[in-house]
Amino acid sequence: MYEWQRDGVRLVEAFPYSGTTNDVLRVDRGLRADVGRYRCIIRGKCGATASLGTTLAGVLEGASPSLALTSTAVAGQPGLSLTWEAPGAILEQASALLGPWTPILGATSPYQPPTTSDRAFFRLRMP
Repeated sequence: MYEWQRDGVRLVEAFPYSGTTNDVLRVDRGLRADVGRYRCIIRGKCGATASLGTTLAGVLEGASPSLALTSTAVAGQPGLSLTWEAPGAILEQASALLGPWTPILGATSPYQPPTTSDRAFFRLRMP
């Protein structure tokens, strides 16, 4: 069973969220109110584990592309995968919410962020 949370609070299946009890969470046309730290709790017969958290951030204006977070297992460890459907969109990363933002060269959907730091911020930028 999957449970997606934002800032430690369980998400409800309602716009802009879909897939709140699946392995893929979709945030449709994210707004400033959707900025926060997301993680997935996976529960089974043997207990529960939480994915590493990731932060959805950025100034989102107009019809922005959709960025989905997916709970994944990498080398037996829970992790996240970012997916999007926006031709030409550039995935950017920062270590702080306000940047500086750096393009992730060659990043394509789906993208599995490395787990080398305890926090990372991601956004999509349309050229």
